Amino acid sequence: MSFESQRVKQISSSPSMVISMRAKELASQGRDIVDMSLGEPDFDTPAHI
Repeated sequence: MSFESQRVKQISSSPSMVISMRAKELASQGRDIVDMSLGEPDFDTPAHI
């Protein structure tokens, strides 16, 4: 018995997650990948922003 609603089944993956998964797939195949699709900056937001 499935408890998933039809609306939940219609939700698609975010484009950034799709790119990140593809980058990981290519890296696992030995490709040299610079994945800039996801992450958190390692610096504070400037005061003027």
